[in-house]
Amino acid sequence: MLRYLSYQIACDVTFVWWMLSWFVTRHVLFCKVIASAYWDVSTQLEFGSFERGYWLTKEAHTALVILLVILEVSVLSFTYNLCRNLLLFVIDNSEHLVVPDIWSSISRIKG
Repeated sequence: MLRYLSYQIACDVTFVWWMLSWFVTRHVLFCKVIASAYWDVSTQLEFGSFERGYWLTKEAHTALVILLVILEVSVLSFTYNLCRNLLLFVIDNSEHLVVPDIWSSISRIKG
């Protein structure tokens, strides 16, 4: 939105702030969540203690941790592509920016 209002510096500052917050939340804090799910859950909860209301089994715990790791790997892939595009944008001034051109495909659909 800032770009369309011709506030380029504000747009750049906002993007850098978003990149920093993306890195911290997706790679630092989320890795702490994964580590906590792996190590702390087994010390804080009893697996399969159905009479106490804990319905977590070792298999469900393992599946949860595996799915969280798969999610982190996919986020790493997205972050790699994001950083690659950012680097290409900075170096080549957006000549090689890999972004799908949705407007041309929309105009082809309309007619």
